[in-house]
Amino acid sequence: MRTRLFDIKQTGRLLRWGGWFTLVNTLLALLISTRYFAMLTAPESPMAWAYLLSMPPGHMAMLAFVPFLLFFLPVTFFGPARRLAKGLLIGVATLGLTTLVIDTIVFSQYRFHISPIYLDMIIKGGNQIIGFSTQTWVMGISAILLLLLCEVGLAHLLWKHLDTISAKRRGLSVSMVLVALLLGSNLIHVWADAHYDRSVTTLTRYYPILYPATAKSFMAKQGWIDHEAYRKEQMLKGSSSSGSLNYPLAALDIQPPEKKLNVLILVLDSWRYDAMGPEITPGINAFSKTATIGSQHYSGGNATRIGIFTLFYGLPGSYWHTFQSNQTGPILMTTLLENQYKTGIFASAPLNSPEFDRTVFADVKEFPIETPGATTAERDIEITRRWLSWLDTHEKKDAAAPFFGFLFLDSLHGYQYPADYPRVFQPAWESVNYLVLKNETDPTPFRNLYNNVAHFQDSLVTQILDDLKQRNLLDETVVIITGDHGQEFNDNKKNFWGHNGNFTEAQTRVPFILHWPGKAPETLPNRTSHMDVAPTLMANLLGCTNPPDTYSSGRNLFAAGNPPLTSLLMGSYSSFALYDFEKERITVQKAGGLYDVYDGEFNERPHAELDAPAVLEAMKEMSRFYR
Repeated sequence: MRTRLFDIKQTGRLLRWGGWFTLVNTLLALLISTRYFAMLTAPESPMAWAYLLSMPPGHMAMLAFVPFLLFFLPVTFFGPARRLAKGLLIGVATLGLTTLVIDTIVFSQYRFHISPIYLDMIIKGGNQIIGFSTQTWVMGISAILLLLLCEVGLAHLLWKHLDTISAKRRGLSVSMVLVALLLGSNLIHVWADAHYDRSVTTLTRYYPILYPATAKSFMAKQGWIDHEAYRKEQMLKGSSSSGSLNYPLAALDIQPPEKKLNVLILVLDSWRYDAMGPEITPGINAFSKTATIGSQHYSGGNATRIGIFTLFYGLPGSYWHTFQSNQTGPILMTTLLENQYKTGIFASAPLNSPEFDRTVFADVKEFPIETPGATTAERDIEITRRWLSWLDTHEKKDAAAPFFGFLFLDSLHGYQYPADYPRVFQPAWESVNYLVLKNETDPTPFRNLYNNVAHFQDSLVTQILDDLKQRNLLDETVVIITGDHGQEFNDNKKNFWGHNGNFTEAQTRVPFILHWPGKAPETLPNRTSHMDVAPTLMANLLGCTNPPDTYSSGRNLFAAGNPPLTSLLMGSYSSFALYDFEKERITVQKAGGLYDVYDGEFNERPHAELDAPAVLEAMKEMSRFYR
């Protein structure tokens, strides 16, 4: 018997089932979303409480009913595809709830939601960027299958008892309540947004794909807007200039020495400031005795993209997108190449995610984008071997030319080291299961795993340093050893694990060792940052006589009379921060000009006013190199 193109009775039943199925899944989504509450600071105002209680039900209902309207509804009216309707909705619901669960886990550890940037890193870099243990994969896949079975069971139960459920007509009442909550929460946000009530507007960031209504223009016409707060918001929005670059600000006067020193930069991904010492990194620690040490050194951000960008450009990470779109390399690399430096660039993780091939190394003609290897440890071993081989070839063919070397080791980021490598620190996990990390988790075995990996990476760095010494190149080579950012193990008891979650020193402070031939070892007395590296190399290695502010935001570390570093601009993938060290105050700017203020342990200061003069100076620095 042929399926009729349109069957009123069958279509009506299917629509009722779909409505109830989506409604129940809305309640499931609402239940899952309560996990976000664990990261919330309890609101202080009645309006904030009203927004917090009314927004989640309406928002989750909207997210749940969008696929119902876009996918399920059209299929029910098309006879040949009607048999697929239930399976389609079950699949979409399972995918949606799975994504929501994953997002709550991601947000609890990093305080950002799954985004196109996050997915792009996974798609491009795969396990090389974000490593998951076998245990994590097994638990994750098992949970998805279990959820799918539950959705199938729910679908069958609703279909079987549909007539009984529909007869009570409660679905319409619940739907009307959800619509009312959706409208009510948006009206609250409209008012709070116009009055810059941060107790309400800051709650928005806790939920995914949440874009509540605003109506500043209308509110302004009615005289219902706080103009002083509006001025401050516009000042913050001014940070994201997209103008063309004016970089450097003036022509550079380069007077390189006759005998050029080599340069070797070794970056350990996710190397935090206190993961260095005679026990954890014995080789690097011994080497540091002959070097300049930045004992209070900070990256320019809490993520790889920003950390490497600030290291090479000496500029705030807010410039990243413009430099990337223009494919403009740093003055440091341009000048090295103009002075005939030979380049040996090797990285464990792909150099096109983040897009260092179109920024930092945009002017380098040839270098390997990816390194073969199943694990970060295998790739780190491989890039060490490749570097030693490259240097051997360079010594045989181009010994008269100076070299620039860059090695980016990734094992600390992936928490991986060889199976036969000694387990120096115990008790230690063998791998990381991100699904079990929570505020109550004992960080000791996790941190011991990290320390074991640091010990392994130290052995590779020691090979490289010993090789330089054996070739009698150590007295002719500037060597920098540092991290791109820190790594947190719930240091401040806010359930932050890893990086890219906040701007405290656990995620931004890194070791810094600078070996400079002819310079006596010392420990720098003041704070330093990645933005100081480029001007230091430009002035002392390449003979640039221009003031550092001509091409960077940093300072020459060897210049006399440098004032103490009292504040620092930092960045992440989606925000920037001004860290005032003296006041222990971190001002974080979010999208759209919204801001939050925290102390050094990432406790929110909800009543703190914007430090307008300091922020204004930061804005100027973040726009100085635009035309």
